[in-house]
Amino acid sequence: MLKNYFSLLFVSFNFLSCGQHLATLEAESLENEVSVLNLTATSAIYEASSNTDDCSYYLIGIKGGWRPTTVVHNNKVYFNIPCKYNDSGSGGWHWGLATWSPGSNVVWHDGDAATGENEIVNINDSDSNGFTVGSVKNTFMVDTGSGVSGISLKWFRSAEYNMSNVPAMFSASAVVSSNGYYPVGFSASSPETLSSADFNVDEDKNFLFSQNDDTWKGKTSHVDLDIFYNSGTYYMYNTTSNAPTNDTDYISIATSTDLISFNMPSSYILKDYKSPHVFKQNGEVYMFAFSNITNKWTLIPGSSLTSFDESKGVAVDLGSEIYGAGNWDDTPDFTSLPGDQPEVAGVEVLNGKVYVFYMAGQFGHVRAPANGTSGAPFDSARGIGVFELKI
Repeated sequence: MLKNYFSLLFVSFNFLSCGQHLATLEAESLENEVSVLNLTATSAIYEASSNTDDCSYYLIGIKGGWRPTTVVHNNKVYFNIPCKYNDSGSGGWHWGLATWSPGSNVVWHDGDAATGENEIVNINDSDSNGFTVGSVKNTFMVDTGSGVSGISLKWFRSAEYNMSNVPAMFSASAVVSSNGYYPVGFSASSPETLSSADFNVDEDKNFLFSQNDDTWKGKTSHVDLDIFYNSGTYYMYNTTSNAPTNDTDYISIATSTDLISFNMPSSYILKDYKSPHVFKQNGEVYMFAFSNITNKWTLIPGSSLTSFDESKGVAVDLGSEIYGAGNWDDTPDFTSLPGDQPEVAGVEVLNGKVYVFYMAGQFGHVRAPANGTSGAPFDSARGIGVFELKI
């Protein structure tokens, strides 16, 4: 368990027989340590397809846009994977599904009978009121014990969702004044059974800020969300920035019992952090988030699901594990984060172990592709790797 006044003294590398290495982050007392093991130094657990007809051809993440998310269900890690066939409107962004178990590679779940990697929700599928899905920006899913529930950021076209087109059975809040991504809730018995028809659009499902007033509520980042479910309550951990200046990030919590109406936060819980991932291990609550002060991922203990003490946080330098290694995931080629830190898709607990899933191959990354060519980032390696985080 983490204790007060952690300070990072040094990182020591112990090379293992398998060629992987362990980076031990030692604090003031050696009995308090956090370590991280790169389980995919040699190859990814999932690689993007090189077939332009496959859903994952454009994998994997776009800074400020689309990226995979994770959830544990039935003793497996599920990946909600944004998909795209091409840059045309007909190839738009939609949604694929894959699973992973420790010691194995990711298995793709096809959404149709075709061969290859195919989506479970297509842009031409219909939502619960009969309109096309159009596009799904990101999907965030959580296990409730009796199935899965979550939020998708779905593209709404004002030409469709207006007073003349929205059926009378739906409330006026289903009408949108302008095109944009709006959060909609869903529930299903399992990730595999979820379909576009489970998207709900008959209520006002908005927990996002967009005030442009330079306060902590200035703007919500659509990609830095995590959902934790506990005893009938959904906790949604948002990243906001002080738009329009956008020089400070904040983490706040909205709650809901039905993913229809939301209790909005009146203040933030952490400043200068973003991309929160909240989990429980051995009865203890933790948040794994990126610090804009240290430019490192940080493990922060919590006294509850709504209170986290950054003074007890430990910096976890994931970048030192892969920086300069020349492997498929070498961050200088791929990350959009400072400090050579990789983008994190999710943090999950499975069989008592904590796994941190990270990405290599970013759309919009600022550095040249690994193969030295210029242009589209999908010319570079694209995949998902995993660390084991030991507490």
